[in-house]
Amino acid sequence: MASYIPDFPYLGDHIIINSGRVTLNSKDDSIFLFAKEAIGFSSAGVINFDCNDTLTINAPLIHLGLETDIQKLQPAIKGNDLVYLLNSLLSSLQDLGAGLALATDSNDIPIPSITLPGENIASDATNLLTLLEKIKSDKTFLI
Repeated sequence: MASYIPDFPYLGDHIIINSGRVTLNSKDDSIFLFAKEAIGFSSAGVINFDCNDTLTINAPLIHLGLETDIQKLQPAIKGNDLVYLLNSLLSSLQDLGAGLALATDSNDIPIPSITLPGENIASDATNLLTLLEKIKSDKTFLI
C-alpha cells in the first residue's frame, strides 16, 4: 500500500478553490491533471467516471477497496485462464464419470453404487461446461 501522507497545513504555494460548484470543461480537446506525489478524489456521495470508449487504470499495483491487512487482500482472477483450467478439470470429470457409469463386476453386471454416481458426475460436468463462458465479464478485463 502507498505510504504517502500529505503535509497539513501545506506551507508552499497552492491554490484553493472553494465554491458551491466547480466545473472544468474542455470543449475542443482534453483536461490533464498531474501531480508529483498523489491525486485524490473524495466525495461524501458518489464518484462517477463515464466515457464512450475505454476506461484504463494502469499502475504496478491496483487495490480495489481499502483493506490494509495484506493477509486479507485477494488477487483478481484472469477469466480466460480460469475458464481454461475449469474446462480441463470438468472435461476430466466428464470422462471419469462416463467411465464409472460403465463399471461392471467380474460377471459383467453393472455396479449401481459406482455407475449411478458416475452418471451424475458426467452429467454435472457437462452442465457446468456449458456455463463456463458465462462467468466472464463482458465489461471488465485484466492484463
